[in-house]
Amino acid sequence: MNSQDIIKDASDALQQISDRGITVMQGWYDKNIHKTHVTLWDLGEVDENFSDDDAEGVTLSLQVTIFSESDEVELAREIKKLMKEKDFSFEGRNGDDSKPEDGIYMKAQRFSKFYEIYEVDVRHRVKETTWENKETMVKTKIIPFFGERKMIDISAKDVRHWQKEMIEFRDEKGKSYSQSYLATLHAQLSAIFNHAVKFYDLKNNPAKIAGSMGSKRGGNIMFWTQEQYKAFIECVMDKPLSFYGFEMLYWCGLRIGELLALTPEDFDFEKKTVSITKNYQVVRGEKLILTPKTAKSVRTIYMPEFLNEEMEELINSMYEPDGKERIFPLSKRYFQHEMERGSEMSGVPKIRLHDLRHSHVSLLINMGFSALEIAERMGHESVRITYHYAHLFPSKQLEMINKLDEIKGELGDV
Repeated sequence: MNSQDIIKDASDALQQISDRGITVMQGWYDKNIHKTHVTLWDLGEVDENFSDDDAEGVTLSLQVTIFSESDEVELAREIKKLMKEKDFSFEGRNGDDSKPEDGIYMKAQRFSKFYEIYEVDVRHRVKETTWENKETMVKTKIIPFFGERKMIDISAKDVRHWQKEMIEFRDEKGKSYSQSYLATLHAQLSAIFNHAVKFYDLKNNPAKIAGSMGSKRGGNIMFWTQEQYKAFIECVMDKPLSFYGFEMLYWCGLRIGELLALTPEDFDFEKKTVSITKNYQVVRGEKLILTPKTAKSVRTIYMPEFLNEEMEELINSMYEPDGKERIFPLSKRYFQHEMERGSEMSGVPKIRLHDLRHSHVSLLINMGFSALEIAERMGHESVRITYHYAHLFPSKQLEMINKLDEIKGELGDV
């Protein structure tokens, strides 16, 4: 809410008075000072006498002044009633409380309105695809619950009630939200309140007080074994682009956006490498080639010999390929559909497209590669690989105690 918003809201609240021919205007006073009129003056966050320190920035204050030689008391009562109906709270009088002409009113920001401010402040700082995902979550899972509530009135108890709704949700198939999705939802809500605390002087973050829900840990990560992938890929070989696309996803661990952005010039078949430098996304119906997800995502991946030959064969089969032409001029939905088709035909468990990336990590872990080596190939921080896939790494505990026994044996008995 800004200055013009609160003036407009107050003007709308006092429309009944305007309809009677009494001027309601922004400013200090009408040039015809003897004419009955009402003025509106935005006090913003300036007037410390009437601003709530606990909510400064998520509320705005307004002075309503009556200029009349006869009916100030009755008019003040009517204004107070009309303003209350539009969610303004009466905070007191400016000056002598016995005089009704100057009333100070405050209006607290509603969550949905503050989200508009949050969007202006934050949207330009993140990738458009990141914002689109954030916005979808907020508008479908958060605003329906908190939208009409005042920011200063939302408590940790309210957040706990919302968490209960999210945790107990079941779709038409009886499926609940995943633990990681619940954790992401809570993080989005907390980010909005953190923004209000940091930049708009909200007293505290009720989402932080309420505590988190869900878990970001990857204990329930889904992936295919080599045998399951082999059964799957044999069922989609009838469509060349499906076959080659899934080969790149499984054997290189690409994100789907990275795959869809690939062009012939990204490949060096002599060095057996593919360069990941861009990301294909559809944002609000517009097809875009963007920079990769993170700085770490920009990387060069070495391909096994068989995959190098497969991709060279595909590119050579393209009709007069342009170096900048997308090799896979398809959509994420296409590959999702093909994954469903191949899963049903082969009988392997259904997993998500992104789980092919998990499958590649699982394969590399089983081959004995370290988290640091895997992270470099995947475009991740090694600590994130360790955090999400810790349960897949073989335990070193037995090796440790055997080494300790050897050392003790060399020292002899004490």
